[in-house]
Amino acid sequence: MSIRHIALVPMVVDAYLNVDPNLTVPTNPNDRAYLAPITTPNLTGLRLDNSLIQQDIFDDIRNAPYECSADRYRKTPSRQGIYIHWSLPRAYRVGVTGSDSAQDDLPLKLRQGGYPDYTLQQSLMDRLPLFRTVPARWIVARTIRPTLLGPIMVANATSGRVSYGASVVRNMFVVESDCIRNIKDIPATEDVEVTASPYIDPSLPANQQGQTYLGRCSLWEKWPGDHYPINNLTKITVNQIANPYFADYQPQNAGVFSFFDDLTLPQGGTFGSDYKFVSGSISYTVMGYHDFEFNDPLYLDVSINQTPAEKLAACQMEVSSTGLTADDQTWLQTPLTPNNQFQNMRALCHGSFYNVLWNFPPAGSPVPSTFKFPADDLQQSFAKSQPLSVGTNPIDALFAWLRSTNSSNGLPTDDMRRYLTKIQTLVLDLNDDIDSQLQAEDLLATNNFIPSPQGVYWHFKDTDPDNKSNTLTPTPDQATALKSMNDNQRVVNALQRQQARLRAELFSTWFTYVADRNTGTPADQHSRVGLLSQKVTSLRTQLDANDDGKGGGAINTYQAAVKSAQGLLPGNTGVVAGTEPNFYMQRDPTLFIAGLSSKWPTNFNDKLQIRLQDQASSYVNGSGKTQPMPNVPTASLLAAKIPDMFVSSMTNLLGEAEIEYLGIPNEHATVAPEYFNAGDRFTGQNGWFPLFIEWEAEYYHIPFDLWSFAPQGPQARIGYGLQASADPANVNIQSDYRVLSGRCPVLPQASAMLEATLKQVFARASPDVLSQSLTPEEREQLLATARSLDFSSTPLSGFTDQLVTRMQGTHTTPSYSDDSGPWGTLKLNIRDDAKTFGAEIGMTPDDFALIGDQNTFTPFASLVDIPSDTGQHNPFKPCMHGQFRFTKLNIIDKFGQVVRGLGTMSDPAHSIGPTITPLLPCLGASYSVEETAQGWPKIVLPRSDQLCPFVQLPPSINQNARVNANFVVQDGTSWRAVDEWENPVRGWLVVNFANVSIQIFTPGGDFVREFSAVNGVPIVRPFAGDDSLMNTLDPVLASLVKQFMYSGYLAGLFCTLLVTMQAVQANPTSYAESMLSVLGRPLALTTFGVSIELADPPMQSQSTVSTSQPIEDLLSYKFGMKIGDKDNVFDGLYGYFNVDSAGSADYSSFYSYHPPDALDKPLANDPCKPIPTDLTIPPFYADPTAGPAGYAQQQHQALRIFAGLVDPFTPTHVYSAVLPINQLTLPPWTIAAGVSRIAAFFKLGPVLVPADVPPFDPAKVVARDYRLDDKTAPASTGTIAMPSVAVADWAWLQPYLTAGPGPTGDETGTQYNALDVSAVGQKPNWGQGAPYTAVDGFLQMKTPFTAPDASGSEL
Repeated sequence: MSIRHIALVPMVVDAYLNVDPNLTVPTNPNDRAYLAPITTPNLTGLRLDNSLIQQDIFDDIRNAPYECSADRYRKTPSRQGIYIHWSLPRAYRVGVTGSDSAQDDLPLKLRQGGYPDYTLQQSLMDRLPLFRTVPARWIVARTIRPTLLGPIMVANATSGRVSYGASVVRNMFVVESDCIRNIKDIPATEDVEVTASPYIDPSLPANQQGQTYLGRCSLWEKWPGDHYPINNLTKITVNQIANPYFADYQPQNAGVFSFFDDLTLPQGGTFGSDYKFVSGSISYTVMGYHDFEFNDPLYLDVSINQTPAEKLAACQMEVSSTGLTADDQTWLQTPLTPNNQFQNMRALCHGSFYNVLWNFPPAGSPVPSTFKFPADDLQQSFAKSQPLSVGTNPIDALFAWLRSTNSSNGLPTDDMRRYLTKIQTLVLDLNDDIDSQLQAEDLLATNNFIPSPQGVYWHFKDTDPDNKSNTLTPTPDQATALKSMNDNQRVVNALQRQQARLRAELFSTWFTYVADRNTGTPADQHSRVGLLSQKVTSLRTQLDANDDGKGGGAINTYQAAVKSAQGLLPGNTGVVAGTEPNFYMQRDPTLFIAGLSSKWPTNFNDKLQIRLQDQASSYVNGSGKTQPMPNVPTASLLAAKIPDMFVSSMTNLLGEAEIEYLGIPNEHATVAPEYFNAGDRFTGQNGWFPLFIEWEAEYYHIPFDLWSFAPQGPQARIGYGLQASADPANVNIQSDYRVLSGRCPVLPQASAMLEATLKQVFARASPDVLSQSLTPEEREQLLATARSLDFSSTPLSGFTDQLVTRMQGTHTTPSYSDDSGPWGTLKLNIRDDAKTFGAEIGMTPDDFALIGDQNTFTPFASLVDIPSDTGQHNPFKPCMHGQFRFTKLNIIDKFGQVVRGLGTMSDPAHSIGPTITPLLPCLGASYSVEETAQGWPKIVLPRSDQLCPFVQLPPSINQNARVNANFVVQDGTSWRAVDEWENPVRGWLVVNFANVSIQIFTPGGDFVREFSAVNGVPIVRPFAGDDSLMNTLDPVLASLVKQFMYSGYLAGLFCTLLVTMQAVQANPTSYAESMLSVLGRPLALTTFGVSIELADPPMQSQSTVSTSQPIEDLLSYKFGMKIGDKDNVFDGLYGYFNVDSAGSADYSSFYSYHPPDALDKPLANDPCKPIPTDLTIPPFYADPTAGPAGYAQQQHQALRIFAGLVDPFTPTHVYSAVLPINQLTLPPWTIAAGVSRIAAFFKLGPVLVPADVPPFDPAKVVARDYRLDDKTAPASTGTIAMPSVAVADWAWLQPYLTAGPGPTGDETGTQYNALDVSAVGQKPNWGQGAPYTAVDGFLQMKTPFTAPDASGSEL
């Protein structure tokens, strides 16, 4: 098929120069990094033999024995040369699974995005990650030129240097990434460790792995070309051998994504094949293409009506708009159809690295002083200053380093520190006030946890984008239908979580059996088979009960119930799918290293700018005519071996590389390559691209009962710390330790996250306030600085997993996906030996198919040694609470260079014996270590020098959990969360400053009564208390109001509420501008419940080494809980009452952060007490197999219920320290329905009015149960002129002394009539209407206070 365009996809090319190990080097081994020997995966670890099987076949790079010589060079002469590596574009690194989308058109989405489309195996797509196929052919063009110091020089092992005698030398090499070769077919003269990569051949049994290699490097002249069929080819993806660093770690992707140039002269010249180039300026251009069009992600499928621009966008790419012709622009926007198939597109990846100054000195000569090793700079920094910190997240770790460092320690300049300090201030708050900093720290604290997205939760469709009004009050049928939908959906969500866990347990059971199969006595083995067989049967039964794979099972039943309930919604009632609240787990500790700059392109995560062929450069000669560059491979040379469609583009790219190197003026050039002049030239420094960090640590477990949940640090933030009396340096704690280790990537997220945080701060801040702090120019400079800061951060991946006795790594699995068949087909193959061993414990092929992708973690089984006494200390830790110290920290770059953070150094040649240099990291606020009374760090292993190498880890749950915080309502004998259309407000209390009273309103804002708090004596106005009135109120509100009748109760409550108001954030502008804000402040009486819920049942130990049971049961933990915050003005809790399990509130104790002062004279019946500091809540797990009703009941029973008074405008925070802060926030529509309807009401008088009041009308007496609203307002007996706000509609309640007795409890003979209020004139009315009358009474708004704005609309 003809191709309209070749898309030129840029990539980064790096080079590492490896020279003779006999050269003299700096004398101090502490000052230099070293080059690790090439290590291959231990493929014997894939064998199903308990003496060989491993949980990760990629061994760590050890410090010894390689440090003994402290030599950065690979000693074998054949490995001296230049290592070239190319970084694949991001499109090839992004994988998807079917579970990433619930869309029915997933196969179409995959084809649109250039992924393999396995349409016949939809069920497999749901479980297996898919990646785009990478180019299989790479053409490496090398050009050698003289340097400024002399000509091209060559030499062999015995002769001196001689001139090669040519001004330029050009050679091409071919890397076949998809070539599979058996070790017996590889020539003995080939150094396979630098020309090919070990390959896990899924078609071979595990005991035959280790004999197959992937990739082949050939001279152009010896390569037969793509026109000739080649056997033993495979599709290549970045996860081909399940190594996360396969695409980037050059020692393990040789001959696939890298090329080793030993600089041997090609045969057939003047010099023999034993000669090598030893001096010259060398440039490389790498070009890669897909040998098969259907493997090319940019190849357009004519059946899906997709434009080239859409295809590129789906692959995270876009064409640069510069220099596009009109025809190109039209082509980009035109869908490919069978009628224009010749308009298709193919990808051609390319990159260059220029002017490598290769100078291979004679033996014994020093390395030129101009040749720098950036890795050495970082190694020296560690030797002198240890520029690292540990925090709960990247921002916390960054701030820890700032707080603990007095200078930049030679890292770029001190300006960096000043910028970071300013950034810290901005991140916390632009206004720099303590309250805003506390709010910002609460926000940042949410970054300490990793969310686990949950399933669907259904809502009525909201037509009000601001949700300021309850747009839908459902009918009983609608409410019942939606409740049924969500009750069933919650169970579906939980069962789907359960399925994933059960599938993972099935794999763990199989792996445990394989790892332990031949251990112990025959009786032990027989017992093990029986136990594991029972477990397999139980797991299969549960899996089938949830989903039998044939349309049956609980999941399908409840999903059908969801659809059925949705079908019962009458009319056009719309529902939308939201998400159920996330579960969370504490992040692994984050490591921050200053001076470790990420070498990933700063725009790596952005859309990649590609070019079309016409946008590439070509040579313009002196006559102004475009022609190929002289002395570059001609089109005919390329056409002989590569597909015709790529010949012209490759010729242009080679010419472009010549132009860029020589700097020839080029009038025809339109768009430079993406990475042109961006690290594509040798600058006198060797390659350095930090790729991952290997760490090892000793973790010491400190018992939970030695921790206290209390304010911590200078700002007294709630959290866990060691008790003052706790001594971690005791023998029992010192003996309960674990050795943990892991490997974590160096990614560009640290500076990117910092930049994103700054942008959020800029967007959130008031423009006026922001401008006062930073000008627009300063903001841009600050963002640019954040992007370029020389640091990296990464989590210590696997830390938590190993505490729950499971491991991450590349390991054997019982099945593998096979796409070697016809294009578009995929099948899941089960290994024969896996089936054999699985059958011994009752596993069937269907069981292996169920496992799918749930094989990420392997159990410890008997493979992991436990250093502590396993009879006394179980290695399984359901919660983390302890201290750890690093015992190894190695930073490894893509070429295998190693920077040691610490370790045992030895160099016999320089009389340097073994020495241990501990790591002393700066610590984030949550990880800080307390001090003893003598000022020594309180650590497990105290040091005589008082240094602190330990990081303290406060308690956290080692599995997914969440804090539930919901407004609740009593439903029968139990409590449940309110539905979205239900009002959680049980009543409103307005603290009336003017009258020193509390006014009661219904949830809808209707006035009930006012209770005076003067002198602690309850005075009910305008009427005395009436028990019959309470029968019409919400039971919670009625029960509270009854307490007001006790002497001293209301006075004490009023004083506490008044003090709390002074500490809570001012109300929003909409409220502060109203009359109500002058007269009083509304508080919502609510009932709410909190709990800690586990996403899955408590995890169990997966180690078979330990003979002891876990000391700590997760369900027996009781975690501290704090509701509200005294020191945070952004918290809205005024106080709460406890509610017992029977649903009765204890109104005798109102717990508040502002109780009466101890020096104050106590009031009788004062309910106010300090909020208890010992509030604890145990976690729980709700079993979804109990069905919708049972599942909901378990969640409801776990709630700890409170009745609280809260500020309606400010959220109430729920703190646990082990999980993210949760908030209780009243829906805006409940405030609109309540506060906005509350009318101002206050006692007034004596007031002089110009006329007497109308006579008392017994027929219009105001009843005690009146409601002052439009429907039930009492009839007026007349009008009274009264000073009032004209924009409000007022009523005056006038008391009369009547002949008969008044209502029970009132003054004898006192009754009321309602009068309309007219405004008093603005001018003096001398003498008219005299005599004036003095009146006492009550002034009340008939309707809520509103005021017209400039446009006449109501506010």
